[in-house]
Amino acid sequence: MPAPSRKKYPLALFVGNGVHCVDKGVEWHMLLRNLVAFLHLQQEVDITAKPFPLFYEEIVLAAAAKSKINESEVKRYIASEMDNMTPNEIHHLVAQKSFAEIITTNYDRTLESACGLTGIQWNAGVQSERKYNIFRFNRSGATRIWHIHGDVGAIQSITLGYDHYSGQLQRMRGYIATGTGEAYQKQYPPLIRLLKQQKAVPDESWLQFFFTHEIHMIGFSFDFVEIDLW
Repeated sequence: MPAPSRKKYPLALFVGNGVHCVDKGVEWHMLLRNLVAFLHLQQEVDITAKPFPLFYEEIVLAAAAKSKINESEVKRYIASEMDNMTPNEIHHLVAQKSFAEIITTNYDRTLESACGLTGIQWNAGVQSERKYNIFRFNRSGATRIWHIHGDVGAIQSITLGYDHYSGQLQRMRGYIATGTGEAYQKQYPPLIRLLKQQKAVPDESWLQFFFTHEIHMIGFSFDFVEIDLW
């Protein structure tokens, strides 16, 4: 008796920070130490024994209290450090495979650089977003690159603290479970309703790929900090 055929789904690639480990990429613990030194907060914060988003919140509050430095300046420093990164062999291999959809938690633009910066469309999502990342993507040819935790080219979109993670979760839940309502100019019915009714799903958010695509992951540890993805 022949084995039942397996339904084929479109393929999407999910890229985590681990792809930077093959060369001298940005290591988070060193970036945090450098950030603390840059803000002169060595005596005010302890970088050990706490989740990264909580440590980030502590840095922001300490910087505001000590030096009147706001969160935008903290994010600008982080973005500038990551903006200096260059693609390695893994980024180039990914680019050569010509995936239609690439989802990444990384803020840097090494994937775009590997694809070739000529002709790239930045923040080309159907909805304009300044802070959150439900519809935002960059397009290189036929490839869409979804920076789901933010892009160094839009520093307010970089997701670092629990406050930002919580806001992102709210937008995600709206798109999937309740509909976008008045959160966006173009409103969407709940994704889950469209799936249950077997209706066409708008190809406009990375969230749908977890329901409609086969996702292959590289360089991602699924740390418990990633509360939105869990």
